[in-house]
Amino acid sequence: MLGRIFFVFLLVFLWGLGASSQGIVVLRPGESIQEAIDRAQTGSLILLRDGVWQENVRVSKDLVIVGEGAVISSKEPNTAVIEVRGKASVSLIGLTLRGGYATEDCPNFRLPCGAGVGVLDDAEVTLIECELTDN
Repeated sequence: MLGRIFFVFLLVFLWGLGASSQGIVVLRPGESIQEAIDRAQTGSLILLRDGVWQENVRVSKDLVIVGEGAVISSKEPNTAVIEVRGKASVSLIGLTLRGGYATEDCPNFRLPCGAGVGVLDDAEVTLIECELTDN
């Protein structure tokens, strides 16, 4: 019950900030997060209903992605679960991200590291109430 109250409060708050003024896209398991991101306008809110998604996501525009019990599990080896690039500003709220992995290229070796979220270039990512596991 408390979680649902928090979620409703969060949506009202984001609506007030204008983050969702470009639209809210609601996804259920089986629907592609990446396709929704590709179609979404800058500033949109993508809401992931309760369930598990098996995919890796790349974002290069300003978005808010909210999970309602959603788990995104890495599908590709050696890849972050969510990768944010460019000058994008992305907020991730209430998500569980698991199984991401990446390597850092250094002059003389490659360093393996966990990678629930990869932040590249000048991108900015805000994590709120997220769980990163098995990364």
